[in-house]
Amino acid sequence: MEYNTNEEIDLKELFYLIRSKIWIILLTGILTASGTGLVSSFCMTPIYTSTAKLYILGKSASLTDLNLSDLQLGSQLTQDYMVLVKSRPVVTQVIENLGLDMTYEKMVSILTTNNPSNTRILEIRADYPDPYLAKKIVDEFAAVSSSRIAKIMDTSEPAIVEEGFMQPYPSGPDIKKNILIGGFLGIILAGGLIIVLHLLNDTIKDSEDVERYLDLNTLGLIPIESGLAKAAEHGKRKQGLWQRRHKGNRNHKETQAVEVDQITFAKRETLDYRVNEVYKTLRTNIQFCGDEVKVLTFTSCTPNEGKSSVAFNLAVSFAETGKKVILIDADLRKSVLAGRYKVGAIEGGLTHYLSGQKELNDILLNSGIENMDIIFAGTVVPNPAELLEHQRFGSMVKKLREHYDYVLIDTPPLGSVIDSAIVAKVSDGTVLVIESNSVNYRFARDVKIQIEKSGCRILGVILNKVPMEKRGYYGKYYGKYYGTYGEEK
Repeated sequence: MEYNTNEEIDLKELFYLIRSKIWIILLTGILTASGTGLVSSFCMTPIYTSTAKLYILGKSASLTDLNLSDLQLGSQLTQDYMVLVKSRPVVTQVIENLGLDMTYEKMVSILTTNNPSNTRILEIRADYPDPYLAKKIVDEFAAVSSSRIAKIMDTSEPAIVEEGFMQPYPSGPDIKKNILIGGFLGIILAGGLIIVLHLLNDTIKDSEDVERYLDLNTLGLIPIESGLAKAAEHGKRKQGLWQRRHKGNRNHKETQAVEVDQITFAKRETLDYRVNEVYKTLRTNIQFCGDEVKVLTFTSCTPNEGKSSVAFNLAVSFAETGKKVILIDADLRKSVLAGRYKVGAIEGGLTHYLSGQKELNDILLNSGIENMDIIFAGTVVPNPAELLEHQRFGSMVKKLREHYDYVLIDTPPLGSVIDSAIVAKVSDGTVLVIESNSVNYRFARDVKIQIEKSGCRILGVILNKVPMEKRGYYGKYYGKYYGTYGEEK
């Protein structure tokens, strides 16, 4: 099967991404602007500017005896004079006259010449940390270059129309300008980095990625749960499980009442409105998979994707509609159900039954939730895969299928161990739980292929822990509806 791996840049998606990270971008801009301002104020050396100006004349001309040809010639020679000002003889003479310990290259670097447009004015500017020395440098350049130009060009000395001025305030660095540039660059770099990281992110983030990379349907998108754990009602009571569940055409063994303990959930999640609505949608989508789909295997790619919570909450959702549901904890390696929901001591579990130490009725427990029973994993064993392959497991699932509307089996992550593929062989369908923005799509594809090798039908993908903030990136699809409708004001 060929998968579509072509990346298309969705500008609307990038807009929502940038909007969801706007505070990070603005904070980065503020920090870079502040840093640039501090560096400009305390780390950069203040620079003072002084400027002297020369008036360029033609040969044998004076300020009181000018003609048109002199003016035209002066304008043409201005560019030549700009080069002569920075010539090595002039620069060297200025350094010697001022007694400076400075090289030719250093002096030229602080010197700037300029000819304002449509004028015969030659500006000589020096930028130096010492304002007094900046003035002395431009004044000396004006004097030395005037003599040098008159000698080389065989013309009158340019008139000094303005000597250098000792500036009381530094001309640089421009702190305000640097702050604006620093803030702008910070915003651009932060936004660009966020976009680049997003484009390089090859994890499965939304239903579009599920369809593009796995060619599977998305059964539901479960937002990051915001409900708090809530203590359930405590206490134990005895009741006849099989007698309560099945009435009518049964043999004596089936009608025999079995006394079992009702387990106590000391910690059980209370789902908020939008999460509860998502589970109702998920329940409906699974029901539309067909009447023959009764035994469901739940697996994931990696640990901690929320697979066990999804299976538990979906079982509760089915039970609330009056469906008889049993949840089997088949994660025999690292079960989390009993520990997560703070269930008290359990005398027997699935491993006890598969190893022949207990009978099925001994490990069936009433969850305390109407229409929902549960089988816990039991003691950790060294050979979980072998136990799951035993014919006792298949026989158990077959028997439970006859007495329950739905059998939900929680299994280990298929990306880590093969147990889920073994369980899938006796299931009607497998549901793959993927944590949004966490699993590489290539890895998820390998898990899908492994399920397909078991011969079990893949019903679809449940995306878990999807961020659906009202102003978030994924909120553009789902958050606005689930985040507002039904909420108490």
